[in-house]
Amino acid sequence: MQTLLLYLLLLAQPVDVAQKAPVAQTPPIDWEDYESVSMIQLISTPQNFEGRKVRLYGFARMRFEDFGVYLTRDDMEHGNGKNGLWLGLGRDPKAKKLDGHYVLVFGVFTAKDKGHKGANSGALDYITRLEEIPTRTK
Repeated sequence: MQTLLLYLLLLAQPVDVAQKAPVAQTPPIDWEDYESVSMIQLISTPQNFEGRKVRLYGFARMRFEDFGVYLTRDDMEHGNGKNGLWLGLGRDPKAKKLDGHYVLVFGVFTAKDKGHKGANSGALDYITRLEEIPTRTK
């Protein structure tokens, strides 16, 4: 009887399993693993960067059939894909909020993939970081 009573008391105690579970964290990205390049370098000498991890800045376009990063805002707004790179993001809903913003992107460059209908000068695949860069204050 005492064992049954003890068992029932243990079952009645609240157990917070969520606090006991380990928290999985994404390891930080090592900036040194990604070469800092300009869009101009990638477009003008793609053979020098094929398959390499790169990081760069540009203007993001995140719209239907146009997921890319562009050299200038004008290139982005006018769809000048030759001054842009396709972003191999799939359909990442979080990326849409970056549409029209200046961004930093980390990925693996390839000149073999020209994006949708071959409109771009190359692509960034295996993207590990994509974030907005705030405008400088005056």
